Formats: sequence, structure tokens, C-alpha cells
Amino acid sequence: MGYAKENNIKIAINPGNREISKPRRLLSLLKHCHFLLLNKTESETLSGVSPETASFWNFFLKVCPIVAITNGRDGAHILTQDQHLFSPVLNITPVDETGAGDAFGSASLSALILKNSLQTSLEWGIKNSASVVSKMGAKNGILKISQIR
Repeated sequence: MGYAKENNIKIAINPGNREISKPRRLLSLLKHCHFLLLNKTESETLSGVSPETASFWNFFLKVCPIVAITNGRDGAHILTQDQHLFSPVLNITPVDETGAGDAFGSASLSALILKNSLQTSLEWGIKNSASVVSKMGAKNGILKISQIR
């Protein structure tokens, strides 16, 4: 983290259950992060609050500049100080939901790295995750940039 800070390198974090089970340690790391990806269950565990409350969203505004929260078949949110965007999932028949969150995160982060808007980031994440769940296995449906644009 120190090297990244010294060299102005932005950090994206997608913590797992192990990291989330130690919230104090994780929160100390998140103050250095620029993009945080969680699913709904992870976000509730970390914040200790339900997403239906304003304090949930306010918690994440204090944690990281850009927060993406996926909620399976109920879509995804991307949150910043200035915007709170939501997208439902695309209307497809899922074959295997393995890898959906990782597909969302990789595509949405790629969009931001390529200097696209938050809306585009959300759209890319939704498209990539829809493609992944439409195939068997976590990697078979991953889209190339030429397919996602």
C-alpha cells in the first residue's frame, strides 16, 4: 500500500470472507483504496447495516471513493460522493452463476481504467456478468473489450 501511495497508483480491492471477518483491519486498508467491490452479503457484514437504510450508503461514502455492490439477480450499484447508479441485470437465462461478481468487477474496473464514465463502468459490469452466467464455468463467457463496447 505504501508503494502505491508513494507512486500515485490507484488500488482496487475485492475482499473475501476472510478479510471481511476482520473489519477493523480491512477498514484500515480501505482508506488507501480507490475502488471497492463487494456483494450485498459482504457489504452488510462489513457495514453492520442493511442496504435499505441511508446509514448503509453513508458508511460506504466514507470508506472508498468508488464502491460497487452487486446483488445477484437484483442488479448492481456503483456509488461515489456525487452519484449513486443502479442497473438491473440483463434479461438472460442463467446457466451457472459462478464468477458473476468477478466478471462484474473486472469489466467495471476496466471501464474506469480506460477513463469511461461511471455509467459505462456499470453497464460493462452488467454485460460481462450476464455473459458469464449464460455459460457453464466462471471464465467461458468473459467478454473482450471489442464485445463489450
